[in-house]
Amino acid sequence: MAFVCVNLIVIAQAPQIDGIWKSSSGNQFQVEKNNLGFLYKNTQNEFVIQAYFIGNNFGVPSYRADFTDGSFQLYMVQSSNKITTSNSYDPNTIGTWVKIKSSSQDQNQNNNKQYNGNFNNSSSSGKQCGVCKGSGWSNSVVWAPNYTGEPVEDVWCEICKAYRKPHTHKPCYSCGGTGQK
Repeated sequence: MAFVCVNLIVIAQAPQIDGIWKSSSGNQFQVEKNNLGFLYKNTQNEFVIQAYFIGNNFGVPSYRADFTDGSFQLYMVQSSNKITTSNSYDPNTIGTWVKIKSSSQDQNQNNNKQYNGNFNNSSSSGKQCGVCKGSGWSNSVVWAPNYTGEPVEDVWCEICKAYRKPHTHKPCYSCGGTGQK
């Protein structure tokens, strides 16, 4: 009898997380998945934050949001109705977000604000973000590594509007990349 060893790779399917969530601290957030991870907006102050997908840890999709003070928040999507969170300042304290309304519902059960599933058309003021001047991008750059040591030519950057060494920009921390406040 011969045995065949087969490596199975299981890719965890990310649960549907669009909707309104309530944190264990009482805050409510509008969550919208995007190609980087997900955006979330505090429904009280409409502050938008981008959380970036960082991988599947033990089959649990995990995300991270970096803040201007150097701290970060981790988000582990346990199911389509539960997200656990941990902050770098106090990593032993685990918070919980519970979905109170999915994007398919018409009204928020708690505050009757309309959720339309689109941050650009949501109840924000529509004013241009003062930090990024509406571009949606941070002015700080992340330089591309040069592993060869060879000279690297400057390339045009649409965000900087100049020729510079290869680099990228992160979405604006203030508006989460929307360009609006």
